[in-house]
Amino acid sequence: GIDPAARALDEARAHARARGLADRTVFAAGDAYDLSAFPDDSFDGVLMADVMEHLLDLPAAVAEVRRVLKPGGVLVFDTINRTYKSYLAAIVLAEEVLQLVPPRVHDWRLFLKPHEAAFLLQANGFLVDTAQFRGMAPTVELDPRKLLRSAARALPSGKLPPPPLSHFVEVSSLDVNYLGWAQLAPLSSGGAAGPTLQSDMQRFRRSATT
Repeated sequence: GIDPAARALDEARAHARARGLADRTVFAAGDAYDLSAFPDDSFDGVLMADVMEHLLDLPAAVAEVRRVLKPGGVLVFDTINRTYKSYLAAIVLAEEVLQLVPPRVHDWRLFLKPHEAAFLLQANGFLVDTAQFRGMAPTVELDPRKLLRSAARALPSGKLPPPPLSHFVEVSSLDVNYLGWAQLAPLSSGGAAGPTLQSDMQRFRRSATT
């Protein structure tokens, strides 16, 4: 895993140790704009989680992902749509009202509409179909004991207790958070890029539905 924040790397290592995965994971300081520590065609897959909506130069980051992916490799990502609903949820509620995340951690102008993500990925040689994207939303965990403990901790500070949110689940709407994936176009048998984007997309859609 790559992250520019030392604290995030420490938490990731601790999480890996707690799950018995320390010997199977490597975490290093870095950022999405410069993956020069890795040669071309290094990985079968790349995951960008909670990253794309924070990048000032997203095309540069996607170009780096393309470089380190092997032909036929898969990029999986989640991000935030640029809608009025996402502004209300991610900025007004999460930042200003409930203070779930630090203030100004999000810039609504950097949020990414699904068709914009698809266009950028296609321009970098990825096969992508927005029909395969899925919405995400947190569940609510109404455990009375946890609610009371949370309220007791928040009371001295005068702040509202955090909402009882739990893990994310798939939803039909892409209006706020969504999950997507794309495949870097595989090489043909002769070692060159496939003949046409149309034929590649037809194969991609068939494989995505099987």
